[in-house]
Amino acid sequence: MATEADDPRSEPLRDAVDEDGAADADSGGGQAEKRHVPMSLIDRIGRERAQELMAEAVRKAIEEHHALGLPTTHGDGKGRYYRLYPDGRQVYLDEQGDEPSEK
Repeated sequence: MATEADDPRSEPLRDAVDEDGAADADSGGGQAEKRHVPMSLIDRIGRERAQELMAEAVRKAIEEHHALGLPTTHGDGKGRYYRLYPDGRQVYLDEQGDEPSEK
């Protein structure tokens, strides 16, 4: 059952600002006029919480692929990419005839 908090129309609003951080100004009379725009999900829940949720979603997707017997592709942090198979094998892409990984 949806609650009022789930309704995007009830989300908090923030002042609109342009690229340099200045609030939008009214073109007539020199009076500044602020527009309100809805906050993004990341703004509402916080960047740290959003990253936690995304990391958990990635872990779950990898788990589901491996449960189906499918490999997933990962980077080793040194510019090389490998396929990780459900049995734990790591096969680097440049070692199996695919294009060499770019650095």
